[in-house]
Amino acid sequence: MAVADVSFSVPRSKIVSIIGPNGAGKSTVFDLLTRVQDADAGSIVGDAGDLLNLPAHKIVRHGIARTFQQSQLIETASVRDNVGIGRLRFRSSRMSSAIFRTPRFRREQEREDARVDDVVKQMGLDPYRDDPISTTSTLVRQMTSIAMAVASEPQLLLLDEPMGGLVESEVQELMGVLRKLNASGMTIVLIEHRMSAVMSLSDLVLVLNFGRRIAMGTPDEIRRDQSVIDAYLGTRRAS
Repeated sequence: MAVADVSFSVPRSKIVSIIGPNGAGKSTVFDLLTRVQDADAGSIVGDAGDLLNLPAHKIVRHGIARTFQQSQLIETASVRDNVGIGRLRFRSSRMSSAIFRTPRFRREQEREDARVDDVVKQMGLDPYRDDPISTTSTLVRQMTSIAMAVASEPQLLLLDEPMGGLVESEVQELMGVLRKLNASGMTIVLIEHRMSAVMSLSDLVLVLNFGRRIAMGTPDEIRRDQSVIDAYLGTRRAS
């Protein structure tokens, strides 16, 4: 089984990292939380109650947004237009209103445009706002993916290996953005293999191995946990 008997809770306004070897079940946990995959048993409980029976497209309306390991961006669209996709759930105008550009549609359009611009600036993407995604760097792509999720105004933000492919200076820049998001009250759960970032950012760390939870604790507790050292960190990485 990809994930078996894994139970954990995420404290509000904290950063929680999920770590473990490749194939440990980390991304599957995200797939279960966002209803991309069905769970055979158990429960997923959020502020609105049990989420287990919700379809995937309704999860975002319950304050949960995510990114994926492989970028889910429109390559020919601009950075700003990709971020704007995250606002679609807030649009209420009907097709006819859009076609005839009614006063209600124009008001909504202005409001949503302003909110997209705010998120673009918040994420430090303003210099690239009009660039097609296909021409941007790995860091800008990662930031845009996160910005698209942030635009949906989640209470819980799930990030799947957001630092993959980044050089150290870019990692530090992204960590700064995540700290600002967290300081604004956003709860963040990230899957990440960069241990320096995990140990620096996280309030709590969940460790999976072969689809099971083997430890959860503060970064200092995880560094000293022998089961984690044996399964994943190793003596050198744990020091």
